[in-house]
Amino acid sequence: MSHTISDQLGQVGQAPQTASQLRAGLVSYLGSNPTTPDGIHYHEFVNHGGWDSYLRRMSMDGKWGNWIALWGLTNMLNIPVALVSSLGEAGLKIINPIACEEEAGDFREFSFAWP
Repeated sequence: MSHTISDQLGQVGQAPQTASQLRAGLVSYLGSNPTTPDGIHYHEFVNHGGWDSYLRRMSMDGKWGNWIALWGLTNMLNIPVALVSSLGEAGLKIINPIACEEEAGDFREFSFAWP
């Protein structure tokens, strides 16, 4: 996911960040912001190990991002992110940094194949 976001930031003229820089920033951001806007700690959504294990896994290159990572990147960068799927317009989801909790129910069950 960090490679995709890094590429797209460059495409729209944002300050370039490498995928590794984005990943490191994300892990730091999530470590400092471990709850949803309604106060639920993200560890409630982590199935394999605890929160610290999740952050360690996410710090490694090649790990797939999930809805927590996408939500974190959206808020960390303060930009909307468009998810496009093979379902056409029905599969288009816009994730906004301020209102992520309203969108999360639509995608938090999926993992994204963007290492």
